[in-house]
Amino acid sequence: LERYKMIIKMPAARLLYWAVAIEGVLIFGTFPWLAPVLQARGIGGEGGAIFEAGLAVAAFGAGGFVYAAIVKGLLARLGQSRMVILGGAIAGLALLGWAFAPGAAMFIAIGLVLGVGFYMIHNSIQTRVTEVAPEARGSAVALHAFSFYVGQSLGPILIGLAIGGVGSGGAFALAAVGIVLLGLRLGTR
Repeated sequence: LERYKMIIKMPAARLLYWAVAIEGVLIFGTFPWLAPVLQARGIGGEGGAIFEAGLAVAAFGAGGFVYAAIVKGLLARLGQSRMVILGGAIAGLALLGWAFAPGAAMFIAIGLVLGVGFYMIHNSIQTRVTEVAPEARGSAVALHAFSFYVGQSLGPILIGLAIGGVGSGGAFALAAVGIVLLGLRLGTR
């Protein structure tokens, strides 16, 4: 408990934990709503858009492979700070794409783009977390995981409330603005 208290007192650590929780809300909070959004738009097959939503989430995961293939060059060209800003912009554009995508193929492709942007931000946060408290690295990473999963858990609820208030397009657009702002905040810190 003393180690956790020591880490939480660090402003840099608090920023990273809040950031990863917010990232969990904004990105993973959208996933449970993909099938209902597609279905409401009349996009999808007999399964009620579940298949297409699953493919979009799978494409998001494939975005991690694309990120892994390009990260070395990105870091060399941009540095970590600009890569985080670019990741926020890419993820924001992808969420806007989900807000207004007219067809299943585009919706699925946007999942890939979102994955690339997400990993540009998320892996940078993870790297920083390992450096924030070298004397308590394991505890720092555990708090990172805790914060991320709290964000992922709250995300569907908060995105669902936003959908109820401003519709799916508005909710995804708000998530887009949030992830862009998060990327800017982290990249300029």
